[in-house]
Amino acid sequence: MPLPAPSLTVTASTRRVPPDSVLPAAGACARIAGRIVTIAAMPDTPQPRCVVVTADQRLRVVNRAAGAVVAVRFAAFPTQELKLGQAVLYTPPMGRFLAPGVHDVHISLYAGSAEVWLR
Repeated sequence: MPLPAPSLTVTASTRRVPPDSVLPAAGACARIAGRIVTIAAMPDTPQPRCVVVTADQRLRVVNRAAGAVVAVRFAAFPTQELKLGQAVLYTPPMGRFLAPGVHDVHISLYAGSAEVWLR
C-alpha cells in the first residue's frame, strides 16, 4: 500500500543535498535497472544494503519487517512512518536533489543505514 509521495519542491535553483560519504561502508553495492530502485526494510537488515543509482532513477522504500512500524528518513524529505507492507516513493529523480556520492537512508530498525550511491 503506497503512501502519498513526501513533499519536496525541487527547482532549478534547489541546492542538491551533499553526500554523507564519498564511498559506501557496505562491501558491495547492487545495481538495479529500471526507473525505480526499491530498498526493503527487512527484519534483520535492509535489502539491498547498498545500491548504485543513476541521476534519473527514483527511490522507493518498503516495509517488510514482520509487523514493525519503521521510520524512514532520507535526504531533505520529512520522516515517513511505514506500517508493514507500506511503501514510500520519492518521486523526483535522484539527480535533481542529490549531489553525487553516498547518501544514507535511515531506517529506524537498524543502528546503521541503507546506502544510495549516486554516481
